Amino acid sequence: MNEYIKTKIIELKTTLKNNPQDTTIILKLGNIYFLNGNYEEATIYYEDYLSKNPTFNGDIYLNLLISSCYIHSPKDAFKYLKIVIANQEYIKVNPIKLYILKDLVFHLLNYRLNELSIALSKLLSFYIKKPDIDGFYAKCMFASERARNYELALYFAELNAHNNPTFKNELVYFQDIKNLTKPNIIIDLNMSKEDILKALKASSLTPKDYLHNLLFVIKSYREEGNYSKARYFLSLYLNLNYELNNNFKRTLKK
Repeated sequence: MNEYIKTKIIELKTTLKNNPQDTTIILKLGNIYFLNGNYEEATIYYEDYLSKNPTFNGDIYLNLLISSCYIHSPKDAFKYLKIVIANQEYIKVNPIKLYILKDLVFHLLNYRLNELSIALSKLLSFYIKKPDIDGFYAKCMFASERARNYELALYFAELNAHNNPTFKNELVYFQDIKNLTKPNIIIDLNMSKEDILKALKASSLTPKDYLHNLLFVIKSYREEGNYSKARYFLSLYLNLNYELNNNFKRTLKK
């Protein structure tokens, strides 16, 4: 915060001290603190403003929602999110708010505030129509996976597949992974792809258990960000899964 801003805050607080009911000054202080990243102070002044002027002001509630997320207060964030949802016309006539909320989703996912991110994401999906904004659904799917929120990842995988058929493999993966448990055979992921397959084949697994282990390998590689190996095993998994589900006879050992 530069010296000009600090001086301006002192001036506004002095004015407010002499007239504590001046909502214009209170709002200015809230906006200054918000724009300079001091979300705790911004929240204090915004809430003071609303207590004196309860008329709906979408920008203030949106700023309170954002502030609550940044100071890790999900309870308050839910409170303000419900107010925003109840006034959907505010977002409809302010398309730029979609981009603000979109960025907020990624912040929430990064901090694993999953329950709130689900609510906010579903709100956004109501407004985001084709074409998808900047690949928003795909980005949210991968962000959800990084946060290990597979329920939310599946939600976005379904939206991705609906908007873009190239994501159908991701959809199958997230549909299958939701009930994944740790397999009996633990694979050393540092091995080469070929050695992993040899180890699985040498274990005399049933086709179902073989697929179960492949899924665990895929999940492990994706979580560590090794998408090249993950894609390789995902392709193999999908092909074998298709054949198994369509009653093809196949021997896993060559």
